[in-house]
Amino acid sequence: MIWLLDNGHGIDTLFKESKPLDNGYVLKEYEFNRLIVKLLSFMLKADNIEYEILVPEFEDIPLLERVRRANQIYKENKNCVYLSVHSNKFEYSYIDRNCKARYDPEKYGYINKNRLYKKPVPDWNRVNGIETYYCKGSTKGRNIARIFQYHAINELKLKDRGIKTDNFTVLLNTLMPAILTETGFYTNKQWVESLVNCNGLDNQRCYDIALSRHKAIKEIEQNIKL
Repeated sequence: MIWLLDNGHGIDTLFKESKPLDNGYVLKEYEFNRLIVKLLSFMLKADNIEYEILVPEFEDIPLLERVRRANQIYKENKNCVYLSVHSNKFEYSYIDRNCKARYDPEKYGYINKNRLYKKPVPDWNRVNGIETYYCKGSTKGRNIARIFQYHAINELKLKDRGIKTDNFTVLLNTLMPAILTETGFYTNKQWVESLVNCNGLDNQRCYDIALSRHKAIKEIEQNIKL
C-alpha cells in the first residue's frame, strides 16, 4: 500500500494563518501541514511503509494538479490511499437572504438577524477539535476516516468533531480512497500556543499529531484490504 501525503496549501496561500500571538508569532498553516507530513514520513520510512509526498514544493500547488499527481500514481499501483493534512479555522460569515452573497466578517463584523453591523470581530475564538472528511458514498473512505479520527482523538485529547463528508476537490476527483484531516483550529489561541515554543513550531507537539496519523496507518495496513 502506498500512502499519498498531501500537505495542504503553500507559502503563498492567502488567509491561511493565525492572528499574532503575544510574542508576535503567526502560525502559517502551510508550515504546520508540512511539518506534520515530514514527521509522518520519517515514521513510515522507519516501518518500511511506502509513501509519496505529493507536494514537495513550498508554493501552493493547484488542487487539480495534486489530484493529477495522485491519479498518475494510482494508474501504476491501485493499492494506495490519499491523505490530505490540514489545520482548521473558524470564522463568522453572513449570507444575505436576497442576493445570497457571503460577506467577509474580517471587514464587516458581527451579524444580527438580517442586518450587518460594523463591529470588530474578535481575533480568537474558542472553537477547537478534530474532524476527518471523506467522499460521500465511499465505504473505504469512511472506514479509513473513522480509524484516523479515533487515533487522533485518543492521542491528542481534543474535542471529537466527528467524521464528515464534503465536496473537496481532492476527495471528489481522486481515484483512490481519500480522506482530509483537520487537526485543531488556528483561530483558537490556546491551541496555537500549545503548538509553538520560542523557536516556532514545537516539534514534540507536532510529533504527537504525526504519531496519531502513524498509528492509524499501521492499523489500516494490518487490518484493511483495499
